[in-house]
Amino acid sequence: MAKSVAIFWLLISLTSNLAQAIDSIDLGMGTISGADWKAEGVKLQLKFSGPDAAIFQISAKSIQHPSLPFVLQSPVLDCIEGTLTSGQIGCQKGLIDIQHPWLKKGRIPVSFNWIEESRKLALNTGTIYTVFGNLSIKVNQSQQDWHAQLTGKRLNAEKMLHAFQDYLPDDWPEELVLTTMMTANLNLKGQNSVVRAVDWQVEFGDFGFSDSEGAYLAESLAGKWQGRGRYSGSNWRGKQDISLRSGALLTPFFYLEPGNKPIDIGFAYDYHETKGDISVSKFNFRDPETISFSAEAAYRITEAAGESGLKSLKLNTDPINLPVLYQRYVQPILAESLFESLELAGQLQVAMQMEDYELSQINTRLLNVFAEHKVSEEINGSLFALYNVEGEVNWQASGLSKPSKVRWEGGHLLENINIGPTVLPLSLYGGEIELASESKIPLFDGALNAEKFRVGLTDVGPKVEFQGYLTPISMESFSEALGWPILSGQLSGMVPGVTYEEGRLSVDGMALFKVFEGNVVIRDLVLEDLFGVLPVLSADITMKNLDLEALTRTFSFGKITGKLDGRIDSLRLEDWQPIAFDARFATPENDSSRHRISQKAVDNISNLGGAGVSGALSRSFLRFFEEFSYDKLGITCRLENGVCEMGGIEPAKQGYYLVKGGGLPRIDIVGFNTSTDWHVLISKLEQISEGGAPVIE
Repeated sequence: MAKSVAIFWLLISLTSNLAQAIDSIDLGMGTISGADWKAEGVKLQLKFSGPDAAIFQISAKSIQHPSLPFVLQSPVLDCIEGTLTSGQIGCQKGLIDIQHPWLKKGRIPVSFNWIEESRKLALNTGTIYTVFGNLSIKVNQSQQDWHAQLTGKRLNAEKMLHAFQDYLPDDWPEELVLTTMMTANLNLKGQNSVVRAVDWQVEFGDFGFSDSEGAYLAESLAGKWQGRGRYSGSNWRGKQDISLRSGALLTPFFYLEPGNKPIDIGFAYDYHETKGDISVSKFNFRDPETISFSAEAAYRITEAAGESGLKSLKLNTDPINLPVLYQRYVQPILAESLFESLELAGQLQVAMQMEDYELSQINTRLLNVFAEHKVSEEINGSLFALYNVEGEVNWQASGLSKPSKVRWEGGHLLENINIGPTVLPLSLYGGEIELASESKIPLFDGALNAEKFRVGLTDVGPKVEFQGYLTPISMESFSEALGWPILSGQLSGMVPGVTYEEGRLSVDGMALFKVFEGNVVIRDLVLEDLFGVLPVLSADITMKNLDLEALTRTFSFGKITGKLDGRIDSLRLEDWQPIAFDARFATPENDSSRHRISQKAVDNISNLGGAGVSGALSRSFLRFFEEFSYDKLGITCRLENGVCEMGGIEPAKQGYYLVKGGGLPRIDIVGFNTSTDWHVLISKLEQISEGGAPVIE
C-alpha cells in the first residue's frame, strides 16, 4: 500500500513540473492507503489555472479513517481553488459530495492541505446538515498522530439515538426514549487507529428520558456535561463534571430537582480495560440547598469469578438538611406510602463503606432531629412524634461495631400518649439491631422498661423481639389520652416475650397486667397479618379479682360492689371485630367483699339478658330502694356465627340466674334469652356505657 502512495506522489510531482505544458490530466490511482487509513478506487481529474494553482476533482469508491464514524461511500471532492506542487496538495475552496442516510444535504463545504514530506494533513468542513442536527469537523494529522474536532449544534438526542442504533452496545435498552436539544464540542486525539485522548463539552436543555415501565423518568433537565479522558497502556484516566440547572429526575430510589442553585457532580475515573474495572475517585455531589457528599468507588463491568457490579465504596456526607432532603428527594416517590405525612427537622450525617461487593459499615449521626408522623394532610392529628433526637448509630457487617446511642427529650404516640426523655444504648452488627442494656421509656407517670429489644433481618423479612415490663401508670391519664371513658386505678404489667416475623406477632408465655385492682393474664396471643388488609387476633384471657365498683363506675353501668373473675377462651378477632369466643364472668368463690347492686345496674343487667326480676319484694316496690344485696352474679356468652349463646351463674326454673340474691332487700335477676344477635348485644352495651336509659322487655 505504501508503494501506491509513493506512485501517487510521483505522478503529482511530474504533473506539477509539467504544469506549463499540460492543461489538464486524468489519473486513475486505484487504492491509496496509509498505516491507519485507506481510499479505494481513487481518481484525480486535474486542470491547472496558474503556477501551483489548480482546479481538480478527486473521487473514490470508499474512504476509511479512524476519526470517521462510518466508511465514506463514493465521495467526490470538487475543488475550485486548489494548490498543487510536487510535495503538496491543497484546496482552499471545495465541496465534497457524500451520500449517506444521516445527511440532509450531500454537498459539504471543505478545505484541506496535505504536505507529503512531513505527512501533515489539515482539513476543515463547513456546516454538515444531518437528520439529527448540524455538525462541523476539523482534522489535523502529522505522521501517525492525528487530532479531530467535532462541533454540533441543535442536536436532537432522539434522532441521534436512532441514527447510531447500529453502533450501540448489544445490551443497550431498546425501550429507552431520549428527548433533548444539545450543543456539543468533541476533541479526539490519536495515533494510527488508536484514540488516545478525548475532551468533550455538552450543553443540553429540555432533556428527557423514560424506560418502558416508567420507573426512570427525566423531564426538562438543563445543564452542562464536560470531561476528558487519556489513554495509556490499557487504561483510560480522566474526569467528568455535570451541572444541572433545572428540570426533574425520578427513580424508584430518589427524586432529584435542582432548586435556585444548580446541582454539581464531579469525579475522576480510571478505567482498566483489560480487567473491566472502573475506579472513581474525588466524587463530589453538591446540592447547596440539601445535601453534599464525597465518595470513591470501584465498579466491575465484566464479570469475574461470577461477580460484577459495585465492588467497593467509601461515602461521606456533610450534615444533611433533613426536611429538605425528605421533601425534595424522598417524599415524591412515597406518594402512596405510609410515610407520606411525615414531617422532619434537624440534620443527618452519614458515612458508608462497601467491600467485596457487600455493604460493610454505616455510621450515622443525628443532630437535633424532630420527627412527626401525622395521620394525613387532611386530618389533624399525629400518630407519633419524637423531639430533639440526638445520637450515633454505628453498624458493620462483621465483628463488633462502635457503640451506638440514641436519645430524645420527648415525644408522643397517638397524639396524647406522652413519651419522656429516653436514652437507648444500641448494638448493631450483621443483620441485627439489639438493645445493649435495659432502658426506661417514661410514659405518663410510669414507664415502659425494655429488657430486650432485637431486630434481625431474615430471608423473609425483619424479625422483631421484645421483652419488658410496665411500671404503674395512672389509668385516669391513660384512658383520657386514648379518648376512653375515665378509668380509675393503675395499669402495670409484664411482657415476657413478643416476637414479630413474617407479618405474625406472638407473645411467648403469659402477659400480665394489673387493672381495676385485679390481674389480667393474656395467654397464647397471636396476631396474624398485622399490617395487612385483614388482621386476625387470637388469645385466651383470664381475669382475677377485678373490683366491680371501679369497673362499673368507669362504664356508667350502675354501681356494683364486690369482685369479679372471668375467662375469655378461644378469642378470635378479624379486622379488630370479635368473631368467636367462649366467655364467662362470675363472682369468685369465697369472695368476702361486700355485695351490693344499684337500681340502675339491675335495670342494665335485666336489659342484657331479657330478664325478669323476682325476690322478697314485688317489682312495683323496687323503685323505693337504691341498692340491693346479692349473693353472686355472672354471665356467659359463647359467640359463633354472629350469635351469642347466653347463660348465667346457674340454671333457674325458666332460664338462668344473672344475679342471685342474698340478704335484704334481696333481688334475683333471671335471664330468659338463651341466644341473641351479637350486634344487638353490642348496641345495648354501647347505650349503657354512654349512660342512656335501658329498654326493659
